Amino acid sequence: MKKLNAKEFGGIEDKIHKCIHQLELLQQDMGTPGQPQEKVKAENQAKQTLQKWLNVEEMDSNTTYFFANFKQRSAHNKVSMLTNADGVVVTHPTQIEEEVLSYYKTLLGSCVEQLPMVNPLVIKDGL
Repeated sequence: MKKLNAKEFGGIEDKIHKCIHQLELLQQDMGTPGQPQEKVKAENQAKQTLQKWLNVEEMDSNTTYFFANFKQRSAHNKVSMLTNADGVVVTHPTQIEEEVLSYYKTLLGSCVEQLPMVNPLVIKDGL
């Protein structure tokens, strides 16, 4: 996939400069009004090609930004250190996992003798 991407879209700046140069040559050649239809079509084709490569370049920069941002966010979206109930700092991933599991197991294993009741007046009045 990378080879295909490099083959098709590699050297975008060179392709853009080439299209601009080709368009400038066509427009210099068409300096006077009343040019043949073939030259007008060639100019339109050159403009379309240039626009295509400009769009590809813009999408490439957006993709690069997206993946850089994603990489940065995923680096922040993980637990790398945890302090347990005894005050011991845990940094190893398996130890962190064990601490989290044991914490939630104790939460699930504990029970409350009586759950607090919802005040029916609050529900009735919507407060």
